[in-house]
Amino acid sequence: MNLSQEIIEQVEQGVSTAKIASKYAWNDLSPVAQAELLEEVGQRDKTSANPLPLLRTLYVLTDKEDPWAAMRVLFVFYNTVEEKREDVLNSMRKKLEKIRDSLRREEAIQYLHYEAEYYVLKAHTEIDAGNLDGAIESYREALRSYKKALDEGGSSLSDRIALVEGDLRRLHAIRSRNQCLIPKDELESRHLRLQQEISRHADKLTEMRNDIEEKVVQRDKLRERCDKLKQEIEGYEEQERKLNLLTQQVRQHEAGLQFLMALPQAAMAPLWVEVVRLALEQGEIDSLVRQAVDRLAPRFPEEALPLLAEIVARTPGSLSMAPDRYRACTGHWMGRIAEARRLKEEEGTTAAAEILVEAWEAYFDALGDNVQ
Repeated sequence: MNLSQEIIEQVEQGVSTAKIASKYAWNDLSPVAQAELLEEVGQRDKTSANPLPLLRTLYVLTDKEDPWAAMRVLFVFYNTVEEKREDVLNSMRKKLEKIRDSLRREEAIQYLHYEAEYYVLKAHTEIDAGNLDGAIESYREALRSYKKALDEGGSSLSDRIALVEGDLRRLHAIRSRNQCLIPKDELESRHLRLQQEISRHADKLTEMRNDIEEKVVQRDKLRERCDKLKQEIEGYEEQERKLNLLTQQVRQHEAGLQFLMALPQAAMAPLWVEVVRLALEQGEIDSLVRQAVDRLAPRFPEEALPLLAEIVARTPGSLSMAPDRYRACTGHWMGRIAEARRLKEEEGTTAAAEILVEAWEAYFDALGDNVQ
């Protein structure tokens, strides 16, 4: 890869102009590389979507070292950045003054050629600004420079001289008829078009404002709905918490009801315990004993314990037991009864009978210790 391609590639990669300028010096590049870069920037003026990065880089490289090359870059700048044409023309004029101060004889033709091109561009700028006299004067200066270059031995200038003379004749004809560069009818139509465009944009702006106001109203309504929905959700959550609490209480009361319904069966427990104990001592298990075992092993729901403990704590009478203590001994008793039911299924009535006698006696003892 030669140096010109290397510089172009770095520009396309987004490397800063200052960094490229610190790495490459224009006068250190070969004439071939310089020509390739100037040709590339000229081509980009016509084909590239964004020729400015390469233009800026080449201008920085050539500005102080090669005013001739800098002039070529400025010519491209003029055609590329329309809003900066006045600034570009000022830079061209300064570059021409700098070249003229150190001009060698063999460079005279080139200088006159560049000077003529500068005045042509200046004439174009005057035409765009509607300055008829300024455009004519600039074209005259361009002609003088072209003809001086021709007198000095320059060639291939006839076509350019003919173009400038043709433009001068048209400008003189316009001035002789006391006409402006832009016809009055066109000016009026431009004014009308601008008024129509302003009116169209004003209507669009009004429409946008109305749309914004509608959106603001919709937003406020949505906020109100969101706030209301939030309140409803909070109320629903509170109702759900109350429902859960009531559900728990219902379950406890249902369990307590089951327990109370089983109490009549358990009321005869002391008698059945004696029947079972006697049978165990005699080693005889008959139908009466099996019936007693079934009566001593009712199914009590454990969910009833909190409610039962509260009932015991609030019921006046001779039983005085703390709720936690009651829950502990009753829970243990229920566990032993459940174990007896399991043993009856797995090992038979005798194993279950032994556990039941032990469980009921322990329960009687626990309750009896708290009777006053």
